[in-house]
Amino acid sequence: MRYTEAQRTEAVNLALELEDVAEAARRLDISRQLLHQWLQKAGLTVNTANREANIQAARMRWEERRQAMTDRLGYLAGRALDALEGNLEADEIRNTKDLATTAAILIDKAQLLSGSATSRVYVPPERAGEVMSDARARGLSLVTGTD
Repeated sequence: MRYTEAQRTEAVNLALELEDVAEAARRLDISRQLLHQWLQKAGLTVNTANREANIQAARMRWEERRQAMTDRLGYLAGRALDALEGNLEADEIRNTKDLATTAAILIDKAQLLSGSATSRVYVPPERAGEVMSDARARGLSLVTGTD
């Protein structure tokens, strides 16, 4: 297929703008090799250093979002633990299991996002208060960033 000068110019400009020949070729449904030829003929190259900087910036934004999610999950886990504690003190067993499950999932997800290991263990009913106290302390440490 023959391409017009305008089509070649558009492709070259897109590759330069995106700083990614493969992505520009994919968007325009042309081969990477052809786009490289057009760039070479125009005496241009795509600046891969900027592309790497953009990738690094995207990773940093993910780290910030991951930390914000970890903080939010820790906060929600703390609220679930407060509600669970209230149910235990009031002997309201009906919702206690659901609250315990919710708190455990929130703590687990916050730990995963923060890079901490997670595990599940059986807790005998007589140790429920002690375990909940420990879980609450761990949840609060996730929120405050302390160990």
